[in-house]
Amino acid sequence: MHDNPSETELLSRDFVPQVIIDGHPLVPVPDPTAQYYRCHGMLVTQRTVGVGRGSGTLIAAGTGFGILTCAHVLFDPATGGPGAGAEFSPAMTEDTRPYGTITVEGGRLRIPQAYIDQPERGGRNDYAVVRLTREQIPADIGPLATMQPVAPWQPATVQVTGYPNVSPERPNPAMYYSRGVTLNDPAGGGLLRYNASTRFRSSGSAVCRVHSGEGGAQVPDLAHINAVHVAGYEATDPDDRYNWGVYLTSEIIQWITEQLGG
Repeated sequence: MHDNPSETELLSRDFVPQVIIDGHPLVPVPDPTAQYYRCHGMLVTQRTVGVGRGSGTLIAAGTGFGILTCAHVLFDPATGGPGAGAEFSPAMTEDTRPYGTITVEGGRLRIPQAYIDQPERGGRNDYAVVRLTREQIPADIGPLATMQPVAPWQPATVQVTGYPNVSPERPNPAMYYSRGVTLNDPAGGGLLRYNASTRFRSSGSAVCRVHSGEGGAQVPDLAHINAVHVAGYEATDPDDRYNWGVYLTSEIIQWITEQLGG
């Protein structure tokens, strides 16, 4: 469990979008409209055939604004590029949309050219952003999250926040989080492993660090996103199961900032 596989070894394994890990449950967010939690939402992309569903986070970068997610949520396999458009519902719970739904045309869905050239789900290029105008973001949602690279650290606790399908029978649009420890250097290979649980449609969820607050309470740093969840490894041995995200390096953050016009 504590080995540090190379990126090639990691991606050669059979992986799935979600892995539930014993002792690291998915927990419903008590108040999705709380500060910074309300930046998270369900993201639906219009494709040539069907739709892509996942999670996303409203962010501010430079002077621009957008929705941070992963490339495979925005990608349309039929066209080999971004989908025809997207809808994003911040802080959605069941049929309740406290901030409405943000609708975006396809030209504002931005996927790295490296992913378009080689659509490798779960790889280091599996990140993306939806460009927004300030007017599209409800005024009462702010402040927005930002992206932050972090120096390599000793094993630390992280939180994955998004919209997993917690019911195998049907989508359950409600915000959940799970916490776990990092299993490798976050800068190693550009992929950050952790033993927080995820389920289908967690793809695109924000990953942030968790700090100890007053009285030892664990407090997530939701204001600063360090990675974007993309995949998981469902091993036969429960002790070898983990999920991973794309670590937001300075280079990735710069690319996203440029796409947002900031």
